Amino acid sequence: MADARVEILIDKATHHWNHSVIDGIFIPEEAELIKSIPLPQQGLDDRLFWPFTQTGTYTIKSGYRFFKSEEEATENPARLTEETDLWRVWIEDVPPLLFPVVLADIAGFT
Repeated sequence: MADARVEILIDKATHHWNHSVIDGIFIPEEAELIKSIPLPQQGLDDRLFWPFTQTGTYTIKSGYRFFKSEEEATENPARLTEETDLWRVWIEDVPPLLFPVVLADIAGFT
C-alpha cells in the first residue's frame, strides 16, 4: 500500500468513488469520510504539493527552514507555534492514503 495512489479509489468509467474498493480497504468510519469528499467533474492528474511555500513547490531553503523549526520545537517545546501544532495534529489524524485528497482539497483543486 506504500505506493498506492488515490486514483485506485475512483471508478474511471463514472468518475465517482469506487465504494466497494473503499469499503474493502478502510474501516467504516474512514470509508464514509472518504466517500463524502466531492470529486471534481473532470479528472486531474496527481501532483506533489509542499505546504511550506506559497507555490506548493519544494525548495532547499523551505526544507531547511522546516527542518530547523522542527529541530527548535523539539529542543524547546515552549516555542511551538500554533501552525506547527496544527500541522502535527493534521499529520497524525489523516490516514496516509488520504494525504493527496486532503491536500488537493486544501489547495482548491477539488
